[in-house]
Amino acid sequence: DGKWTEWGDWGTCSCNRSTGTTSLQRGRLCSNPKPSCYGKPCDGKDLEVANCKTQLKCEKEIPLQDRILKYLKLIGISTGATVFIIIVIVVVVCVIRRKRKQQITTQDPGTSLETIATLNHQLRPALGI
Repeated sequence: DGKWTEWGDWGTCSCNRSTGTTSLQRGRLCSNPKPSCYGKPCDGKDLEVANCKTQLKCEKEIPLQDRILKYLKLIGISTGATVFIIIVIVVVVCVIRRKRKQQITTQDPGTSLETIATLNHQLRPALGI
């Protein structure tokens, strides 16, 4: 049958951001001796976890969408207003692109590819692309 080694030293306190808790752990091996061919494995666990006794600050991680909403509330913009602003920006960009495309199609076909390349180069920085 297998027997446990002595427990190892406790590790350092660590922060689990998903739970907002701090803990430390230590381990042991089932190798004193290892179970033989038909021997039983060691009883119990190979890892022990305990709460830290120090005042390590560990804040629970806030999901991205909650962080964005919190920031928007801090600056006084509601979610509805934010969505409205985004929609307006998308519509304005679409209208500008459509007008520029119409201007391009009314030009001489020989220069339209050159004009498209020029406008594309000019629009990319404005649109953050």
